[in-house]
Parts: sequence; C-alpha cells; structure tokens
Amino acid sequence: MHSSKRTIALFGATGGTGLSILKNCLSAGHTVRVLARTPSKLSSLSAQHANLHIVQGDISDVAAITTTLRSPDTPQGQGRAVDVVISAIGMALEMKRLSFTSTNPHVCESATANILSALSALSADPATIDPLLVLLSTTGISSKSRDIPLLMLPLYHWVLPVPHADKKALESLAIRSGRRWVLVRPSFLMNGEARGLGAVRTGVEVPGERKGEGEDHAVGYTIRREDVALWIYEACVEGDGRRWEGKCVSLTY
Repeated sequence: MHSSKRTIALFGATGGTGLSILKNCLSAGHTVRVLARTPSKLSSLSAQHANLHIVQGDISDVAAITTTLRSPDTPQGQGRAVDVVISAIGMALEMKRLSFTSTNPHVCESATANILSALSALSADPATIDPLLVLLSTTGISSKSRDIPLLMLPLYHWVLPVPHADKKALESLAIRSGRRWVLVRPSFLMNGEARGLGAVRTGVEVPGERKGEGEDHAVGYTIRREDVALWIYEACVEGDGRRWEGKCVSLTY
C-alpha cells in the first residue's frame, strides 16, 4: 500500500464504474484529474472535494487529454505525468434487431489510442515516470480460453459483438504499447451495492504466453460495478498494481 497520496487521471468518470472509482479515490484523499464533456455532472463532488480537478473536453481531444494527464504540481513548461491513468470508458448501446450496436462503435479503441498518444508526448519530458495504465475491458473476448459460462455464450457472441470488438481493439493497443498496463475484464456488469472484495474472484491471463501458461481461471456470470471499482482502487491505486501488471484480470463472483 502507498503511504503517500497519488495523482490519478480518470477517463469515463461521470457514470457507472468510473464514478465509483472516482468516489473511492477522492474519499481517500488522492488527487484526481478528470476529463468531462459536461463538468456540471460532477458539480456536487467538486464542491465537496478540493482534490478533484476537472478538465472540460472530449475524449477525441488529445490536447484536453494531455492536460488531464499532466500532474498538477508540474513546473511551468514541463509535462510530468500523473501516477496512475484509469480509463473506464464504455460504449453507449442501442438495440438493433437482435444485437446491440452504437453510433460510435470504436469509442474505446479511439479513446485508448488518444490516451497513448498523449502519454507519448508527455514521455518526452525526462522528469516523467511511466504511469500505470488501467483499462476497463470485458470477459468473453479471450482468444486463449473460455472465461464465461456456457449459458452466457449466446449473449456475448451474438448480442454483443460490436462492443466486444471495440474492447478487443482496446486490449491490442495496450498490449502493443510498450507501457505498464493492467487490463480489467469484469463479467456481466450489474448495479447494486458492493459485496466487498471477499466476494470477488480473480482470473489471470498473460498475453504472449502459450495457452495454459500463467493462467488462473475464474468463470462467473456477473459482478457489480461497485465491486469492480473497489478492486481497481485497492489493486491499482492503494496498491501499486505490480502484481497485475502486464496481465488481463477477470473479475467475477
């Protein structure tokens, strides 16, 4: 656990898992820099927490992303990055015939590419320490093993191919980036109060290793967003994330 407070850049903070991550970080006193298209959505939290810094902008705006990634204590003219970068961006879905689609079917891929581009620009500053990149993905997209129950296969592969293709692209970008990363793969997300980390099972997959090597499976149906947020906070903010670095971590009950 870290004895000192950290600085986190959080993308996708206005809803679902991202909002829960934000609340955990703020309550613990960490500094959080958030990119928000509509800052008013976070006005109540902003009024309560001086450690929340909101940058107005869109995930397509690399300049705004770069500002979000820059540590607030950076001297003028320098560009030291934050300690941890978390992206909880998800796709807005709409039902079309028998499957879900989106008006922005590459939102996670594009967001990840833009974040990586901004990080590369900041890396030119010799004072920058490579931050840990934590990306929210999903189960059901592994090319090495089945990490969802058989009964969930129709839902995942026939109803959700569009968002899952986007998550696969996100993962590919992270894996090829050469950066420090953790890919978080929750099972089917549900609302509700957190059950606590004692109820959460973790599975591990290591890209690049042969099938079966470095793997520890956890197959389950659902997990609540609050518990996903709690795991990310405890493992990658309070913890340093090293145990999970370079791994795809599935979370389920």
